[in-house]
Amino acid sequence: LLLALTTLMSGAFWGLTRGVTDFTLHFQILAILAFTMCGAAVISSILTDLVTKMTGSRFLVASLMPAWLVASVINAILTEMIFRLKVMEVVGAIGFSLLLICILLVDVGKLLVRCRPDDFMSVIVAMNSTLMVVVSIPFFFLTFCFLHSGEAVTERVASEQQPRIADITVPT
Repeated sequence: LLLALTTLMSGAFWGLTRGVTDFTLHFQILAILAFTMCGAAVISSILTDLVTKMTGSRFLVASLMPAWLVASVINAILTEMIFRLKVMEVVGAIGFSLLLICILLVDVGKLLVRCRPDDFMSVIVAMNSTLMVVVSIPFFFLTFCFLHSGEAVTERVASEQQPRIADITVPT
């Protein structure tokens, strides 16, 4: 029930974000990660047919990193051609997606290398939690706004209580 509520809230927030602002970082991250996982599946099937076999960790990096690179290039080209976004937003999405993939590799890299059927659900949960970081961005933003909304009021009240230089009389 809570997962459904979280999904509906984040979906509504993400869907309405584009109508209010031109900020598309979360959509870019999601697209890069989705394409990376699809590309990694294709690359890993190609790598398994090779005569030269490689170790598990090399295999994992050799399937994920080229897929991420292609996804990042496609993202950069499409956002430049279609949306004309700022370079820093595109670079931020690419960097953040790389960070999420590295978190995934650190979290479940050994399970992926071990390749046991019993570890399947652990890998799925880890991948979902990696994607939930992206989904949680709106909640982190709202929490940040709520936490710092009182600071603006406090600063305004403090500035009204301070005496102005014109109000101070200097004895001569």
